[in-house]
Amino acid sequence: MQLADIVLPAVAALVAVAALRAARRRRTLRMPITGRFAPRDRAAVRGLAVLAAASAAQLMLSGWRWQLTPTAVTAALLGLVLIARAGGRRAPLAGTIAVTALLGAALSIVLSWALPMSILPALEGPNAVGTTTFVLRDAGRPERYGPTPGDPRELVVQVWYPAAADAPYAPAPLVPQAAAFTDLGAAELGLPRFALGHVGQIASNATADVDAVGGPLPVALLAHGWTGFRTIQTDLAERLASEGWVVVAADHRYGALVTTFPDGRADLFDADALPEFGSVPDDVYAQRSRTLIATFADDLRVILRSLEVSPPEQLAGLLDLSRVALLGHSTGGGAAIAVCATEPRCAAVVSFDPWVEPVDASVLRTGTGRPLLSLRTEDWRERPNEATLQQLHRTQRARGVAEGIVGFEGALHRDFTLIGALSPAGGLIGLTGETPGDATRSATMDWTTRFLDHHVRDLGPDPLREPPVTAVGRLEPTP
Repeated sequence: MQLADIVLPAVAALVAVAALRAARRRRTLRMPITGRFAPRDRAAVRGLAVLAAASAAQLMLSGWRWQLTPTAVTAALLGLVLIARAGGRRAPLAGTIAVTALLGAALSIVLSWALPMSILPALEGPNAVGTTTFVLRDAGRPERYGPTPGDPRELVVQVWYPAAADAPYAPAPLVPQAAAFTDLGAAELGLPRFALGHVGQIASNATADVDAVGGPLPVALLAHGWTGFRTIQTDLAERLASEGWVVVAADHRYGALVTTFPDGRADLFDADALPEFGSVPDDVYAQRSRTLIATFADDLRVILRSLEVSPPEQLAGLLDLSRVALLGHSTGGGAAIAVCATEPRCAAVVSFDPWVEPVDASVLRTGTGRPLLSLRTEDWRERPNEATLQQLHRTQRARGVAEGIVGFEGALHRDFTLIGALSPAGGLIGLTGETPGDATRSATMDWTTRFLDHHVRDLGPDPLREPPVTAVGRLEPTP
């Protein structure tokens, strides 16, 4: 939470305290004032001016959001009291209203802390970050999911890339088309709608459609997990982009929590694509799992071809597609591994709790053949997927290919994403694990950037030999 988020509540609280002290000096909760305007009434005028200035400053600095409602309502009542005092009239229940305004300001401050507007860390690299979005229509691949299967599959793709440090800065929203995301996503996350009512005002660190700088620029494809979405690891995407990478992520339609199109369309995930385990026969669940991983993997291949044939205009002629990195969380992690095992341009893969059980058996038998780093939470260590992941890493070692597993004790599966960053109180409602989510995300970025720099760009030491110093996340010993 930043001071700019609570200008009005903080000022309203100070004005309320001053009004309450005035009421006590008069030994009444009504602060009766009669007669003509007197010098002592100037305090009321000053209070009104301060409240008006704070309201204007709040709107200019961060705009309006629902967390400010308790302050706005109670400050308006306090304003009526001040108007009465300034006009030489009685102000009934002035002290009570001042107390109410103080409580309203406190409630807004608590809500602004619990549901902050600023959740992304500052950029660490030397570059500013630009972002652009496009829709990719794959005419040769029929859609498997959704209400109209058989139509050409469409993906909404977002790209983060390095921009000049002096480029115009106008932060794009973290969640584009946020109204649809809020309507459809809140219910699925088990949250009341108002809890996500401010997400459209959360800013990223990236400016839309500014020119890219540098070149040739290395490329990393980033895949979200089942019911994730393309901006769910924006902190990682921005970190890499600020350090010279181009990061490309898509809403894997009907596998994403909500796919939001630039034209206003929005599609919720298709629950039948991956039913709850145990709700269908095991063979049906296994088949649908394999199909989902394969669909995500095909999406990544299509995106890679699109970047080669028709890149965004800001990046035309700047992309180095000869050595590509694959990144993915959960289902996206399994898809990244599957693609890296078969795509000659894949130079390395980093997976976050990768779901590898449904990956094609031939890939699991041979490994990726490229350096593989798996970051794994305690949440997933006890799952059947663990045995498959360990076997995949043993296969890598047997082939002499670089590999490593970094374990995050006390962390949950979603701690690799920004879900927990939506609220510092996330741990109280199960959004994060015992390990602070910001520590997990910070370590994730450090491990990922160092691994990719070494194994794709030939920069810096190998973190498998010289691990970064992080608060959490430890390289597990080779069994």
